[in-house]
Amino acid sequence: MKNRAVIQGDGDYGFIDLGDMPSGKYTSDTILYATSTDWAIMDEFNSIADNHCGATAVTNIALYYAKRGYSKLKINSRLDTFKAVHKIVGNGPVMTIAGSAKEYFSDRGYTLKYSSVGDFSGIKSATTSDRPCGILLADGLFSWHWILSVGWREYTNGGNYLRIMDGWYDTVDRYYKINSGSLWISATEYWVSQ
Repeated sequence: MKNRAVIQGDGDYGFIDLGDMPSGKYTSDTILYATSTDWAIMDEFNSIADNHCGATAVTNIALYYAKRGYSKLKINSRLDTFKAVHKIVGNGPVMTIAGSAKEYFSDRGYTLKYSSVGDFSGIKSATTSDRPCGILLADGLFSWHWILSVGWREYTNGGNYLRIMDGWYDTVDRYYKINSGSLWISATEYWVSQ
């Protein structure tokens, strides 16, 4: 990704509601079960955690794969799952979550694999393989946020967007235009090894 300086953002990271997406022809894809996963949002855990977007993102990776049949990844409820994840990830800010996610999955009896994703083409490939991607964004020098990419949309006349679980709203009908409104710092795709 080409980096550009981000000094002070506006706090919304450039996220776009589905109804505010551009019109026009596009192609798109979304990972399996993205719309039916019981996603967690940060507000649910504000009383027990601080700066916990990283722990929420890892919780959502676990909830997604629980929906895919790896049932031991969800412990009773979203809250109980988050508590177990948070013991590993901790409060933020955290620069990386892959190792913590791998530890949580291992604790629950599964092998989590992951690989760095460097561009839109990598997101498209991960989506085709039904792999969510953890993405770290910067909205300013000290304003960072972990989200999950669960799909993509590419407009015929130009414009590449990620379909996201932003950790704030209980929906994946939100989008992020790459490096618009915030800077893509890193991305990692996740899958469970058989």
